[in-house]
Amino acid sequence: MDATFARTLRRLCPIPTDGNTTLFTILTNLDQNITDAFDNRCFTNLQSNRGLLQSDQELFSTLGADTIEIVNNFASNQTAFFESFVVSMIRMGNLRPLTGNEGEIRLNCRVVNAPPPATITRSSSNEVNFVNSI
Repeated sequence: MDATFARTLRRLCPIPTDGNTTLFTILTNLDQNITDAFDNRCFTNLQSNRGLLQSDQELFSTLGADTIEIVNNFASNQTAFFESFVVSMIRMGNLRPLTGNEGEIRLNCRVVNAPPPATITRSSSNEVNFVNSI
């Protein structure tokens, strides 16, 4: 992270010196623009090691990452960013999320949850029935 940017963030989020460890909330913009304009500045910030979120900065700072080319393109070509943003928003708007019993909340976002363990029950006629427990 850029040293000047890090100092700025430290001033925003001071470490308590009085022993008080009460949690408090400090809000800041994800993009440190002076204005609230919607633009490609977040990508030029990444090129300058001024990404507020580590996950964002990794788009540019991970050696050999495919995303470096995308960051460079969007940083130098705001029109390309806007066009890509429009396509992405339309795609997200067309998603049909699963609801109710149609989907699952993953325990690990990279892996489909394992099926629940089967339990064995016996009916009154002593037949064995397998029931998935949820």
